[in-house]
Amino acid sequence: MKALVCELCGGNDFVKEGDFFVCQSCGTKYTAEDAKKMMIEGTVDVSGSTVKIDTSNQIANLYEMARRENGKFDGNALKYYEEIVVEKPNDWEANFYISFYKAQNSTLGSAFTNILSLLGAVEDTFKRVKQYEPESEHERIYTEVKQMCSRVSIVWRSLAETQYKPLGNAGAKSYIEIASMTFSLDQAVADNLIKYFDNKELALTIYKDIITNICKAWNGYVFVQSEANEIIEKIKKYEPDYVPPQLPKKSGCYVATCVYGSYDCPEVWTLRRYRDYTLAETWYGRAFIHIYYAISPTLVKWFGKTKWFKNIFKPKLDKMVANLNANGVEDTPYNDRNW
Repeated sequence: MKALVCELCGGNDFVKEGDFFVCQSCGTKYTAEDAKKMMIEGTVDVSGSTVKIDTSNQIANLYEMARRENGKFDGNALKYYEEIVVEKPNDWEANFYISFYKAQNSTLGSAFTNILSLLGAVEDTFKRVKQYEPESEHERIYTEVKQMCSRVSIVWRSLAETQYKPLGNAGAKSYIEIASMTFSLDQAVADNLIKYFDNKELALTIYKDIITNICKAWNGYVFVQSEANEIIEKIKKYEPDYVPPQLPKKSGCYVATCVYGSYDCPEVWTLRRYRDYTLAETWYGRAFIHIYYAISPTLVKWFGKTKWFKNIFKPKLDKMVANLNANGVEDTPYNDRNW
């Protein structure tokens, strides 16, 4: 970008004194003509007490090049937006697309960090649009932001499904983290549409799309059910009669049911309560539940009828149930939590 830089010390803080422009770092004086020659690009205004540089043409060119590169994965758009934000630090487009391209172009290893960064950028973007952009542009801009965030969510949910899910237990933590973050990203867009633009109609559409995607794509994954429940509550705030589609169902406690001979007995009631109200409240607890339900049906199918299987697991489960009861987890009849 254009700047007036002192040839002696490299400083760029100048003040006009009489017919000269004086570097405030080293005191070197330059005539107005010298100042103009030192500018590499742009229009220089030396009529006042300070040097003013008009960079509008260069910024306009950067916008044009950045937008021309939109949708590509070679990093050029990111480079142009990073140059723009130096000159226009409150520009919504440059700030948003810097976070967008970092999230979209991430490697699997950096996906979580960059999606998290984009999640934080959503509210900052809507705040800038509300503060600095004319009202006539608001709908166009927030619709564009919504579309870009949806693109990132779709890309990373697909990659999590194809790259991490086949790894089984080894990939469960990364799979759950990325999936949860993409749903949170979509939800943040909806939340801030209401907060800054009072657009409940579009927000409700987004909330409902999230619930639909959960039901279609994540059937059998317990971790999404608490997230779904939170979104359903937001929908019902504006549509009290909303009836969500059928959410994924939890499977039975396979090992415990096999060991105790029933899904409905005091020991299994205790374990089901612990699953629903303790484990399911944290991401690592949900990861454990997911892994458990991925492994235990096969274990029970192969070994459930053997004596050694029950002999191994019953003492461990008895001890666990006793500890839970001692810590206040009830063993009375229980219906699984409706998430």
